[in-house]
Amino acid sequence: MENQCGIVTVTDRKTVDLTGIISVDSFDEYAINLTVSCGTLTIEGENLGITALDLDKGRVSAAGTISAVYYTDDDAPSKKGGIMSRILGK
Repeated sequence: MENQCGIVTVTDRKTVDLTGIISVDSFDEYAINLTVSCGTLTIEGENLGITALDLDKGRVSAAGTISAVYYTDDDAPSKKGGIMSRILGK
């Protein structure tokens, strides 16, 4: 069986529905970090909030102004600094 990372559906850059989620690692109004089978999934934007959470089924929904959704492979070399370092340019 093929390793699947889940399904990401973004609607009008205002809502995002995700499947295949293992855990929610952190979230605030600017970023939501989730663990999926193939690494980490990050949603970036403004006024973000989790609107639905069902980890038993691996589903998460969020709303806000979505500016980016991307995967980071767990095998990739880690970047220095966190999201605040990237936001502040340090």
